[in-house]
Amino acid sequence: TDRQVSVPGIVLSMVAYGDDHLILHVLDSSTWRSRVIDYAFDSHTLNALRDSPVNQFPSFGDAGELIVTEVDGVPRTVALFSALYAWRSQYLANAFAYGNNYLGDITWNAAYVIEALVNFHEITGREIFQIQLVRSIDAILSATNAQLMPWESRVPGFLWATRKYSMDKAAPLDLLVSDSRILYALLLAANRGLLDEKQAAAVIEIAGMCFDYFEQQFDEAAGIYRIRYGSPFWADGVWAPFNWQHAWGLVLIELYRATGEDIYRERAVALAERFRAEWEMGADGAALWHYWPAEFYMGWEAKDGVSMNTPSWPAADDALYEDGSHAGISIKFLLEYRDVIGDEPFSDADVDSIARTIE
Repeated sequence: TDRQVSVPGIVLSMVAYGDDHLILHVLDSSTWRSRVIDYAFDSHTLNALRDSPVNQFPSFGDAGELIVTEVDGVPRTVALFSALYAWRSQYLANAFAYGNNYLGDITWNAAYVIEALVNFHEITGREIFQIQLVRSIDAILSATNAQLMPWESRVPGFLWATRKYSMDKAAPLDLLVSDSRILYALLLAANRGLLDEKQAAAVIEIAGMCFDYFEQQFDEAAGIYRIRYGSPFWADGVWAPFNWQHAWGLVLIELYRATGEDIYRERAVALAERFRAEWEMGADGAALWHYWPAEFYMGWEAKDGVSMNTPSWPAADDALYEDGSHAGISIKFLLEYRDVIGDEPFSDADVDSIARTIE
């Protein structure tokens, strides 16, 4: 008889202990504490053996015995040991690849680690980095909506819904930026030849289906994407922020690199042209832009039918320009665009302006 037991956290590793016990090493992402739990097959119960602080590191000996290494020292020393321990344990702090995306953990943690692993492999050539990203991607491909929520019809089964951005913090929601960050990292690994044929094909297929899904939100007149109308997001129907557009733009570039299909190039060009048209130049020649496209600041009324959840929004001048964190996504898009698509509409002088923006 199959039984399901809820484990309080992300399982980092497990090992059989005797004939009737399983020892689990679990990370509780809400408290950032590591726990060692005994699962008894006969009673189907979980019992905490140790709730470890950050300076204690569980592992297993050659004979399967439980070993807990305790490290003393200043916080930086302990942090360094923790990083080395994670590397040696072949997790590389990418525990979030082995969970769900309800709190955005795959989007804002695991995807960035995969991107870093791709770069580490390119720089060092060490196989361990490829092994880690392949394992991470396998885990992510096993955590789609269809696999975690097979009953859920409000989101596409092939993506990774969050809940933290929905209005009630419970409804599943696939946002352009959330899925883009994941797919960009996966496509990057595929296009660098770090995945086998089957895994690479799966990634490219999902990215293509994602394009079809979000293509329904492309506004031809504006040259940018809108947030799905009627979705459980406060700004449904509104033109998405530039960092969303460019996170998706990076996916389009990698899709074009992988397939050569012109539609991906055309959409990337549209995003680039619209982005460049919104630049303002600072006194020092730095390129500046706002978080939202101009349509947002123009406002709308209920009769315009822009948004279900925010029927009206007042027009206003935005005194603030894009922040550094979000601007980094746009700048990466610009540089990747020039490398793969071409110079237009970004000239060498534009790149110099971006350099002044960073300064």
